[in-house]
Amino acid sequence: MPWAIFVSRYHRAIPRRELERLAVQAKERDDYKCQRCGKAGALEAHHVIPLEKGGSHDLKNLTTLCRGCHIAVHQPDRCSPERLEWLNLVQGMVKE
Repeated sequence: MPWAIFVSRYHRAIPRRELERLAVQAKERDDYKCQRCGKAGALEAHHVIPLEKGGSHDLKNLTTLCRGCHIAVHQPDRCSPERLEWLNLVQGMVKE
């Protein structure tokens, strides 16, 4: 589906290019570092206020997280400190 990306039932359709543009702007604003642990590398844009709780796709509602921290935010019960350390190690091996 080239026009829009659907991540979950809560995400409203937004043109893929717009979503990618916002993600790049968030990463640039956050100096290409995870705002939770400070690591650089494979980074993702995260909605501070989830869409299902009234959040938006606005830049002010996005922050930059590494993959390990993004998983930890969404699934804290699945991320022991050891798993988070492993995720961050593996992410460091993968070039974006």
